[in-house]
Amino acid sequence: MPPDQRRYIVKKRLIAIIMLVGIFAATAVVSNAQIIRQLKTSVPFSFNIGKAEYPTGDYVISFGVTPAVSTIIIRSESGSSVGMAIVRAESVIKPNDANGVTFERVSGRYHLSGVSFYALKLDLGGPKSDLPGLKIAAK
Repeated sequence: MPPDQRRYIVKKRLIAIIMLVGIFAATAVVSNAQIIRQLKTSVPFSFNIGKAEYPTGDYVISFGVTPAVSTIIIRSESGSSVGMAIVRAESVIKPNDANGVTFERVSGRYHLSGVSFYALKLDLGGPKSDLPGLKIAAK
């Protein structure tokens, strides 16, 4: 067998092995990061998550679970704004409680403080006001 043909065969096998390893790695990542549910809501005012500012609009909120951490992924339906926050499950709520988001108004700005999400109340932390939070139901 000529050397050029051997190199071609070795290169072809090496590429096949690398692709196979890549497929296994991608499968492992996808199986560890699972989106449990999505929630849609319309927010009639601009708001903050941490230091990030988000405009008025329609948002899709996903609750993501990995073995190490739970996260909220929020993105505008237009795709112009995307954010992520680490959350903790604060309490289990009654199944008939409405899904939605809760905002705290501090220093004239609204801050996303929690998400009621399919029998879980998720706390995003952040600033708290003395007044009760403003709750917006999911669509």
